[in-house]
Amino acid sequence: MIQTPGTSDKNTKHKAPIVIISGGLGSFEPRKPLISNLSKYEEKGVQYSINDPNLFINKKVFISGGGDSALDWAIYLAENSSQKIYLIHRSEVFRAHKDSVDKVIKLQKEGKIDFYTNAEIININGEINGYLPVNFEVRGFDLEHGRLFTEKENLGRKKVIVLGSKVPGELNTTARQILNKEIFVAGTAYKVVGILEEEGSTGWQNPDDDFYVPLLTASQRILGTERLGWINVGISNDTNVDYVMMTIEQILRQKHDIGPGGDNDFRINDWSQYSDLRRQATSIFTALIAGIAGISLIVGGIGVMNIMLVSVTERTREIGLRKALGATQNSIMMQFIIEAILLCILGGLIGVFIGVSLLFIFTLFNDWMFSIPFSAILGSIFFSALVGLFFGIWPAKRAARLDPAVSLRYE
Repeated sequence: MIQTPGTSDKNTKHKAPIVIISGGLGSFEPRKPLISNLSKYEEKGVQYSINDPNLFINKKVFISGGGDSALDWAIYLAENSSQKIYLIHRSEVFRAHKDSVDKVIKLQKEGKIDFYTNAEIININGEINGYLPVNFEVRGFDLEHGRLFTEKENLGRKKVIVLGSKVPGELNTTARQILNKEIFVAGTAYKVVGILEEEGSTGWQNPDDDFYVPLLTASQRILGTERLGWINVGISNDTNVDYVMMTIEQILRQKHDIGPGGDNDFRINDWSQYSDLRRQATSIFTALIAGIAGISLIVGGIGVMNIMLVSVTERTREIGLRKALGATQNSIMMQFIIEAILLCILGGLIGVFIGVSLLFIFTLFNDWMFSIPFSAILGSIFFSALVGLFFGIWPAKRAARLDPAVSLRYE
């Protein structure tokens, strides 16, 4: 015998020899949204189930779904948390039981839940960083569009935001289109005031994927804490780095009440060392790739030259006939040079297609962002044409110098 306390048949008792519990497909195997970089954030902010509700109390939580499980957890967290809960459902009507839907609507009127229907989560991006205006200068970030937020906006806890260079593309828009528009971060609308220039990945962080809001805005509206996760310190080139690091360590040990002999509960890193190491590694890798590419081009160019020499040999009678009909050496030479260039351009296009395809597959499996500048593709094709021109000159000259009388008798 079972009771149904949470349904429309409240406290109704049923007798049956067999009880089948139908929990729905999502109860056992989550239906993951089709977001390319989703796995990057799994267990790091993205959860498919709630095992310990206390981990989500007093935090801004977005729940995607419209069934009983989604609404039940939204109701529980809203009733036990000081933070607003956000519920997102792709349909206009919730599939959960009417009692749960009514309770969600009631909590919405009380300001504890916000829900969005006919909406889906289509992208998850980077990290939200609380910045002082001076932080951009310390990190060496340059602005590409718009402006940076000001100290006045920081003190006023204004809802303004600066985006990394890749964020507009990840939101299916462009930098110019999103500038001065509003985007939602943690359920709150922020005005986009600027977009940074591309900085590139540092190996452990990619600032191009991140969001930047005023420090006090982040503390109050997003992070819910005044505790700083990190501090950037910029010094002039003639300053002793070791002395500055030692001074910072002394100040932090004093602020953290760490006595003599106690271990630091913080770390101080000299990022210039990492930057130098990164530059060296990048230079070595670039030189290696350039060497491999250079050898490949030489081998490919020699192959094109051999093909053109074979073509000249096979078309000796054709060349003799054209010369007998009045073709000049320049026209014969130009014909074979153009053929060599077209052959190399075709090879370049095939190479670009294969390279882009392999890169797309690689980034797809590794949840990386996929971006190739169009200028790089044009540069590859142009360089292929130069290879055809360089390695096509000798076969073209050989064809142009053939004696028409000898060529016509060639078998």
